[in-house]
Amino acid sequence: MKAFGYLLAASSIGALASATDCPVADAPTVAHQGDPVGSTEEHNGVNMYITSPEMMQATAKPGIAVLYLTDVFGIQLLENKLLVDSFARAGYMTIAPDMFNGIPAPSDLNDPSFNTTAFLELHSPNATDPIVESTISHIRETLGIDRIATAGYCFGGRYALRFLSGCNGADLAFAAHPSLLEDGEISGISGPASVAAAGK
Repeated sequence: MKAFGYLLAASSIGALASATDCPVADAPTVAHQGDPVGSTEEHNGVNMYITSPEMMQATAKPGIAVLYLTDVFGIQLLENKLLVDSFARAGYMTIAPDMFNGIPAPSDLNDPSFNTTAFLELHSPNATDPIVESTISHIRETLGIDRIATAGYCFGGRYALRFLSGCNGADLAFAAHPSLLEDGEISGISGPASVAAAGK
């Protein structure tokens, strides 16, 4: 399902690239297994998993970055790292912040010791917005990249859209099944957005 969402993200990210050259939509670009290639670095007090096109032996699309906002499993999850690598393989500098300060949700969300309510309260917008803001600052000021596409999945989908509001730093957003999204956040969107959402 995540691979399908990744392909849908092409419609958003492709808006920043040329209409005729969008390798992010090429299914072989997406890795589903293997070893991560990127590196984990700390910038502005935030751990980030970063993969450049050069690391993937890909041709870079200068001036464009993908800000990858994960689900509750964070950058520690192999599949999230592989998707970051996949965006870089398509030519985009890709940065995924650790939105959970090293303690993401467990792989089994039904684990009786996991308190979902407490986890979400701990990682509310008050705690998460500064992490995303620091990452955007790193992309713009340190890396010198002026166009940012956010790609957010589930938990991260909400923040992909929150940071498309006003002057919050993103130029466009893709959100796959965004969770906890509020009406005011939807009405505050002020840029191109693509949402993959299932419903009855």
